[in-house]
Amino acid sequence: MLLLAAVLRLGFVANFISTPVLTGFKAGIGLVIVLDQVPKLLGIHITKQGFFADVVGVAQHLPDTSLLTLAMALATFAVLIGMERLWPHSPAPLVAVGGGIAASWFFGLGAQGCRRSA
Repeated sequence: MLLLAAVLRLGFVANFISTPVLTGFKAGIGLVIVLDQVPKLLGIHITKQGFFADVVGVAQHLPDTSLLTLAMALATFAVLIGMERLWPHSPAPLVAVGGGIAASWFFGLGAQGCRRSA
């Protein structure tokens, strides 16, 4: 469908969607993406059921948070934000992922209970 729309040059149709509708759509999809990542950052597992049910599921599983996984997530955020502030055009995501992999291997974090993202 997307290829057909591109061939027919139907992109102009998006101009008819109002700015408030686009803003709401972007905010909604942003919330869905964040909610999808939160369990991975906390090292918990929830059964996907829908947005509000997932929010409740995350809240219910907060006591099961893996502190080691959360620490790795916070360290990764610190690397990403720190490098972006100190060196704006640096390969911060590459360094953060590489550092996480190296730390996981060097310290044996998998055997210590650091849960991986699935």
